[in-house]
Order: sequence, then structure tokens, then C-alpha cells
Amino acid sequence: MTTISNLAGAALRLLLASMLFAGLAACAKLPISGNADPAMARAALWSEIDRPAGSAGSPTIVFIHGNGNASSGDWQEVRRQLQSSGLPTLAYDRAGHGRSERWTGEYSIAGEALDLAALLRQHGVDGPVILVAHSYGGAVAQIFAASDDRVAGIVFVDALVPGSLTEAIAAAELARYSPQFAMVREKAPELAKTVIPILQAFPQTSRDLSAVAYPATLPAIVLRAEERYLQDPAGQAEEDAAIARFIGGGPRRTASTVAGTGHQIMKDDPAAVVAAILGMARAQRY
Repeated sequence: MTTISNLAGAALRLLLASMLFAGLAACAKLPISGNADPAMARAALWSEIDRPAGSAGSPTIVFIHGNGNASSGDWQEVRRQLQSSGLPTLAYDRAGHGRSERWTGEYSIAGEALDLAALLRQHGVDGPVILVAHSYGGAVAQIFAASDDRVAGIVFVDALVPGSLTEAIAAAELARYSPQFAMVREKAPELAKTVIPILQAFPQTSRDLSAVAYPATLPAIVLRAEERYLQDPAGQAEEDAAIARFIGGGPRRTASTVAGTGHQIMKDDPAAVVAAILGMARAQRY
């Protein structure tokens, strides 16, 4: 996440930390429920697709950013380095971020999957896709992979991984940060309209995620930052355990730490992200 100034910045970093690494459960076919009505009006999303000559037969690389001040621009250098690869790429601003409208109705993680499905229809993406997800974008990637057979793999870039967001943790996180909401609304009102509902939806998000299972044969690459975003030892230990469980749960999953990087690996070492994408894409060409 980019830094937000003054008092609002400190509070929002705390809010975003709770969303980024509280952990998640896994994915397969998602039972859309409650505030995730497929008929619900959604936001108009800004997006940009690049289809190089000769890219037919290659998976489309779909980039999903995190929360707060994050946007599709976070992937600019990675996309630039991929231009000579012949791979089509699609970057978009999630609802409420960057140049995209905020969602209508209640926030839901399943609604984010609906947004992405609509975007792929809009661009006529029929073939396989590889999702490249940063931070909270990992949750979006998991839910989408659960409900769409086009997903051929996920690259998690210091992102939320399956397996650890229980209802108890979700409730505790919400209780911990709710007292800061009023101050955040005062100091950063527009950002608060996006960030706070995502955190408020944590209990429902945990239920949606715990209802599904990450496909055992779906490839996954987990890139971890050397500089840990969570500073508390308990949070780091829980994150480590979630990643270990996830990697051990399927034959086509790997994890590695990218030396010299912080949370935004794609900016600190874009070549490492590009290498992971290319490795997965070469295995998926048809």
C-alpha cells in the first residue's frame, strides 16, 4: 500500500494490515449467498487489455491489486517487462479503487468475483487465465478461481493465501479496528468508503471462504516478501503456518521468499514476478 499522510495514514495502515494478512480459507465452487446476489448492480470498472500479435493460444494474465490506495498502476513495470513475452495481459481497478466506481449495495468478496467475471465477458476473454494477485487481491483470486473453470493458475504476490480466516479471527479483527472508523472517515472520507466496508464484511467473507476448497490440482506460486508486513510474531507465525498448509495441500504449489523486497514485491523486484508468471504460463500454453 502507498503511504497516506498524517493521522489518517497511521490508522489506515492498521486497518489495511488487518485485511491484508488476517488469512483466508480455501476455494472451489462458491455458493453465492446473502449480499452476493448475482443480480445486484455492480460498479463500472476501469480496465486495460493488451493482446500482442501472435498471442493466440496463450493464457491471459489478469492482475488483481490490493486495498486502499492500490490500483492497476501497481503492475505497470511488470506489464512492461511482459510486453516482449507475447502474453496477453489485463489489468483493472477493483471497485472503489483507482478509476473504477464504488460498488452499489453491500460489499462482498463474492461480488468482487462477479465483477471480474463481467469484465472478462466484456473483453471476450474465453480461454485460460492466470491470476496474479497482490495482498487482499489474493482473496479475490481464490473466490474467482472457485467459480470459474478458466483459471489455470494463481501467482500470489505477498498475498492472502488459503486456509486461516476463521469466524473468530474475523470477529476479533473487526472489534479491534472498529473504534478507529470515525477518525478514518473524518481524515480520509473517500478512502474510508472503500476500506471500511471491506473490513466490516470480514465475518461474511470468512463464511464464504470456509464454504469452498481450493482445487487440489490448480497450480499456485506464492512469492513472499523478505520484509514482513506483519510485525507481531503471532501474526507472522500464523501466516507461515497457513502458507505451509497450503503448499503441502497440492502437488503443483511452490513458495519462495524474494530477497530484498517489501510488501510490494512487484515494485521492488518486478523481474521476480515476471519470472513466476512466465514459468506458469509456459506450462499452460495449449
